[in-house]
Amino acid sequence: MIAECDPLDAALIMSDALERMRIGAPVPPLMNALDEAKDWASFATPFERKAWLLACFNACTPKEQAGFLAHVTAKASA
Repeated sequence: MIAECDPLDAALIMSDALERMRIGAPVPPLMNALDEAKDWASFATPFERKAWLLACFNACTPKEQAGFLAHVTAKASA
Protein backbone atom coordinates (compact mmCIF):
# COMPACT_ATOMS: atom_id res chain seq x y z
CA MET A 1 0.00 0.00 0.00
CA ILE A 2 1.07 3.54 -0.69
CA ALA A 3 0.46 4.56 2.92
CA GLU A 4 3.14 2.11 4.05
CA CYS A 5 5.82 3.53 1.71
CA ASP A 6 8.45 6.07 2.55
CA PRO A 7 6.80 9.50 1.96
CA LEU A 8 9.20 10.39 -0.87
CA ASP A 9 8.62 7.04 -2.58
CA ALA A 10 4.86 7.44 -2.16
CA ALA A 11 5.01 10.92 -3.70
CA LEU A 12 6.91 9.58 -6.73
CA ILE A 13 4.50 6.68 -7.17
CA MET A 14 1.43 8.91 -6.89
CA SER A 15 2.90 11.58 -9.18
CA ASP A 16 3.57 8.96 -11.84
CA ALA A 17 0.08 7.49 -11.46
CA LEU A 18 -1.57 10.90 -11.73
CA GLU A 19 0.53 11.78 -14.78
CA ARG A 20 -0.62 8.59 -16.50
CA MET A 21 -4.27 9.48 -15.79
CA ARG A 22 -4.04 12.89 -17.49
CA ILE A 23 -5.80 13.23 -20.81
CA GLY A 24 -3.36 15.88 -22.03
CA ALA A 25 -3.89 19.22 -23.69
CA PRO A 26 -7.01 19.92 -25.71
CA VAL A 27 -6.57 19.42 -29.43
CA PRO A 28 -7.19 22.31 -31.84
CA PRO A 29 -10.90 22.45 -32.67
CA LEU A 30 -11.77 20.73 -35.92
CA MET A 31 -15.34 21.93 -36.07
CA ASN A 32 -16.96 23.80 -33.20
CA ALA A 33 -14.61 25.09 -30.49
CA LEU A 34 -17.27 24.95 -27.76
CA ASP A 35 -18.21 21.35 -28.58
CA GLU A 36 -14.53 20.34 -28.65
CA ALA A 37 -13.95 22.07 -25.29
CA LYS A 38 -16.96 20.34 -23.72
CA ASP A 39 -15.74 16.98 -25.03
CA TRP A 40 -12.21 17.52 -23.70
CA ALA A 41 -13.53 18.67 -20.31
CA SER A 42 -15.62 15.52 -19.96
CA PHE A 43 -12.46 13.38 -20.15
CA ALA A 44 -9.96 15.62 -18.33
CA THR A 45 -9.00 15.12 -14.72
CA PRO A 46 -10.25 17.65 -12.17
CA PHE A 47 -6.70 19.01 -11.85
CA GLU A 48 -6.44 19.53 -15.62
CA ARG A 49 -9.81 21.29 -15.78
CA LYS A 50 -8.84 23.63 -12.94
CA ALA A 51 -5.40 24.34 -14.43
CA TRP A 52 -6.80 25.15 -17.88
CA LEU A 53 -9.66 27.19 -16.42
CA LEU A 54 -7.29 29.35 -14.40
CA ALA A 55 -4.84 29.76 -17.28
CA CYS A 56 -7.63 30.71 -19.70
CA PHE A 57 -9.23 33.09 -17.21
CA ASN A 58 -5.89 34.81 -16.57
CA ALA A 59 -5.32 35.16 -20.32
CA CYS A 60 -8.63 37.01 -20.75
CA THR A 61 -8.94 40.77 -20.78
CA PRO A 62 -10.48 42.39 -17.70
CA LYS A 63 -13.70 42.89 -19.67
CA GLU A 64 -13.78 39.20 -20.66
CA GLN A 65 -13.07 38.18 -17.06
CA ALA A 66 -15.95 40.35 -15.81
CA GLY A 67 -18.27 38.82 -18.41
CA PHE A 68 -17.22 35.31 -17.42
CA LEU A 69 -17.71 36.02 -13.72
CA ALA A 70 -21.15 37.52 -14.39
CA HIS A 71 -22.08 34.39 -16.38
CA VAL A 72 -20.98 31.89 -13.73
CA THR A 73 -22.42 33.97 -10.88
CA ALA A 74 -25.81 34.11 -12.61
CA LYS A 75 -25.66 30.38 -13.33
CA ALA A 76 -24.75 29.58 -9.70
CA SER A 77 -27.64 31.62 -8.31
CA ALA A 78 -30.20 30.09 -10.70
